[in-house]
Amino acid sequence: MSAALVILGVGSPFGDDRAGWSAAALLAASPLVANSAGQIEVRTLDRPGTLLLAEFGKSNGVMLIDAMRSGALPGTILRLEAEGVCAARSLLSSHGLGVAQSLGLARQLGGLPAQFVFFGLEVGHDYSGMNLSPAVSAALPQLVTQVIRQAMAWGFARADAAGCAAS
Repeated sequence: MSAALVILGVGSPFGDDRAGWSAAALLAASPLVANSAGQIEVRTLDRPGTLLLAEFGKSNGVMLIDAMRSGALPGTILRLEAEGVCAARSLLSSHGLGVAQSLGLARQLGGLPAQFVFFGLEVGHDYSGMNLSPAVSAALPQLVTQVIRQAMAWGFARADAAGCAAS
């Protein structure tokens, strides 16, 4: 059985596409997860395509974090509910079958969790290499704080358990 809240960092090992993985690593090491008594689980996925649906499991809430390209400035954070992700299909993925298409399929099959939110971190067009770009690295703390605040808003964490969300 899955945890009550599952946080999924989607990406690949290449440059800024690691943004979801990097955010997931920060969240996994945070007081949010440490103080959740197993109710919050953080996982990373390598370009999951339709396999994303299986990751939702029996959780009450899912937060998905991924790199995106929408034309905004690198480092921009975008927060979308499931409906917004499905409507923005062309903006969200650098992968073959992206997050938006997988969510659309999950919605049609009745497989979306009760609570879902997507956090996208804008990357530049030239994000090859092994390290994150300075703009994406600089945005990670703010992204992590937004995820923690969302967990608190959904009732999966208390302010004292979340640690850095109060800053």
